[in-house]
Amino acid sequence: MYIGLHAQVQSLVRTADIARLDQKRTNKDRSVAVRTRAPKLRRQWIARPNALAALGNTLDFALVLIAAPAGYGKTALASQYAASQPSACAWLTLTEAERDPTVMAAMMRESILCLHPELRTAEAAACAEAQPTAKTLITLLSADGVAPLTLVLDDLGCVDDAPLAIELIYGLARKAPEGITFLALSRALPRSSPDPLVARQQATILGSSLLKLREDEAREMIARLRGVRPEFISADDVAGALVDSEGWPTGLALTEQASAMVEDRGGSSAEKAADLIDEYLADAVFSKVPAETLDFLRHVSMLEPFTEAQCARAGVPDWGTGLHDAQRMNLFLSSSSLAGAPRVYRIHPQVRASLQRAFARHNPGEYARARSTKLIDEARTGAVTVSEPTSGNRIEARGFGVGRVWRNGELMTAAQWGYNIPRELLFFMLTAKTSTRERIGGVFWPDASTSTMQRGFHNAKFAIRTALKDQAILYADGVYSVNTTLDLSYDVWDFERLVTAAGRANQDEALNLYLSAADLYTEDFLVDSTLDWALETRRRLQTKFVRACIEAAGLALRRNQPELISELLMRAYYHDRTREELARALIVTQAVMGNRTAALETYSDLSAVLRREMNINPQPETEELARRLRLAEPVSDLFPPLRRSQP
Repeated sequence: MYIGLHAQVQSLVRTADIARLDQKRTNKDRSVAVRTRAPKLRRQWIARPNALAALGNTLDFALVLIAAPAGYGKTALASQYAASQPSACAWLTLTEAERDPTVMAAMMRESILCLHPELRTAEAAACAEAQPTAKTLITLLSADGVAPLTLVLDDLGCVDDAPLAIELIYGLARKAPEGITFLALSRALPRSSPDPLVARQQATILGSSLLKLREDEAREMIARLRGVRPEFISADDVAGALVDSEGWPTGLALTEQASAMVEDRGGSSAEKAADLIDEYLADAVFSKVPAETLDFLRHVSMLEPFTEAQCARAGVPDWGTGLHDAQRMNLFLSSSSLAGAPRVYRIHPQVRASLQRAFARHNPGEYARARSTKLIDEARTGAVTVSEPTSGNRIEARGFGVGRVWRNGELMTAAQWGYNIPRELLFFMLTAKTSTRERIGGVFWPDASTSTMQRGFHNAKFAIRTALKDQAILYADGVYSVNTTLDLSYDVWDFERLVTAAGRANQDEALNLYLSAADLYTEDFLVDSTLDWALETRRRLQTKFVRACIEAAGLALRRNQPELISELLMRAYYHDRTREELARALIVTQAVMGNRTAALETYSDLSAVLRREMNINPQPETEELARRLRLAEPVSDLFPPLRRSQP
């Protein structure tokens, strides 16, 4: 009986073992199926057509590496691309198992065969041995009908410290057939650099700038989180979100979700947003960062922005290694360098604030020391000239017509400004040259509270600095002013300088100066702005332009060269047909040129416009001019008087 019972138990054990093995095989097969399939598109993922187009332009490279910090939407973007190319995009989500290059090669082969099951045939037997190699993968990728193919390798960081696995990818990129691209997604730059492939034009690296939210994308994200249509999201909401998050999708989403939670539960929106961002960073980012690197980040968060010299002066522990690791791991640390200036580093503002909060919680004594005014002042000795270099950028601003700005010959786009206020604030400061914060607040935030105005002004200044990569607005003694050390040109400055110089020059020089000034006045000032300050400036510059045209016309008549100015007067008149002084100058010039018919037509047009738009008749001087024209009498003495000083 005992023997029989023992046999039954043994049989049950063997049956259970077999069942467990079958379950392991099923789980493994299910895991393989999941990891070789692109994630399903999620409703909260917004469309990224511009990023997709930019990505598509790089797929001629054999290897494309998207390296960006957590929360920028690398996987979401690649999933959208895979959905748009279902027959030409294979997928492999990497795990630590792929640190073994033979396992990685096998999984790559499986991913390709999932997309091309027709290759699971006898003809492909040579490529289907138990342990495929780079050579057999190249043979498989060279098979008819495989190209074009993009193989997405998601979460490359899982194999980052496995040099043989990384070398397998690089080796495949070096030998990949035409039309084959490996698209690798990673938070960090691989320890084994792809620079040799980049130098041979076989690889390219894309960063977080590809994935930063644009204005329309931010509006769509906010609308989805609020459950409303995009058109119900105000421009101010979008602008504030973009400035605060600097286009980081997760930062924007968490801040918006914090507002919704506060509405439901009460409390402070800013504090709730800080809590959510802290929790996200602690779990998704910093939990995998070495303690010494995290300590470095917390210290330098007190020095933002900072240089290597400032790290040394502030006594940041092991800053050289920390800086290297933070850059390679893409821990929201960016840098810039201008000719002749040290490299300047900065941490994303939302991440920097989180690091400071963590610093205060985990090491309050050290935090207090680092926060010491004396220490920071010592660390920042010479910071204005070091961290805010003003050489290297050439800025050209044009205020006539639609306001436009060029940096180093490149036209600044709406996406680079983030929203409209920073661009218009720059033109306000360029035009005013100096202003108080109260005046600026009254212009741009007239109905806002003091705290809202200050936040808006701070955000706009930061957006200008980010766009121009220079400190364009300075503060001293209660006054904000334009940084005159910049390599900066502004057409309004040039126009007004020429008009002023013409008023002091002799007649020959004055005419040329007036004509040069008029050439700059292509359209009215900031025609795309409706703010009161812009309208006032527009009227002032219009008056100055009209007076310059009249002065130039009078000088040309004295030199018996009316043809130099008639076309300009015509353009000025039809630009504003209610300016009677300008109309008289045009009528006299036309008459002096022998075209009395055109002069009378201009008079008739002026009379009709004045009656229709202002319900008035022409002035007596204009009526006298018309009378003389009809009688063919001389009219040159009726030219409007010149106001420039005579030499």
